[in-house]
Amino acid sequence: MAYGDHIYVTRPGYTHHGIDCGDGKVIHYDGGLWEQENAEIKHTSLEVFAYGQDIQVMKYRRCFPPAVVIRRAQGRLGENNYDLFENNCEHFARWCKTGEAKSAQVETSKNIVQGLTHSMAAIAAGMRLVGTGAMRSGMALTAIPTLATQHSLEQMLQDDDSLSEEERQARAAGRTMTQVGAVASSLGTLATISASGSVAGLSTAGIEAGLSAIGASVGGGVVTGTFLAAAVPALVTLVAGYGSYHLWKR
Repeated sequence: MAYGDHIYVTRPGYTHHGIDCGDGKVIHYDGGLWEQENAEIKHTSLEVFAYGQDIQVMKYRRCFPPAVVIRRAQGRLGENNYDLFENNCEHFARWCKTGEAKSAQVETSKNIVQGLTHSMAAIAAGMRLVGTGAMRSGMALTAIPTLATQHSLEQMLQDDDSLSEEERQARAAGRTMTQVGAVASSLGTLATISASGSVAGLSTAGIEAGLSAIGASVGGGVVTGTFLAAAVPALVTLVAGYGSYHLWKR
């Protein structure tokens, strides 16, 4: 840690952020998540900030000089306008460092919720298409939920040139593997549908037979098979993209 660093600690369910003053003190939104009404930007000790957790440093490629960062942080001392989604501790620290009030954990949460919502809606839409057009319905069944998941992940892992080169590379790897996972899982699921049933191929009868066989493999029927054929590619896309991002960072 050094004068003007953006530092953070991991707490149950979230990360807490502040600006290191270099003298054993930190400027941060004290109170925050669990005491939003009483939250205030304060000058406290490192011990109060850390609350027994290991302190980590957020790395940047482009940011203000340390003296400017400290002046920006000091200029907001006493502020009590905490907002979990628009003005939390991470928004504050990022604003001090770069001038952009961003919160990666808020954006990640929003994208996860949106991704799950869109994926479930897409799965329902894909299930309604089964039997309406053979090959077209099979492709829609696998592609629609997968594309919804892919879009949400790419938004979550979008590039940010103010962040460190390591973080940007990890995000780029995650975006690439999201695309690879989406294509591979969709094609693999189509091939499985085609080959699994008593009627081979991607005709209407072939798709229904394949979905029925997939469902039967877990003790269900055609409805279960349809859900799995829609959900599994989306899940594979999520694991491929987000998993690759975290592996790259390690």
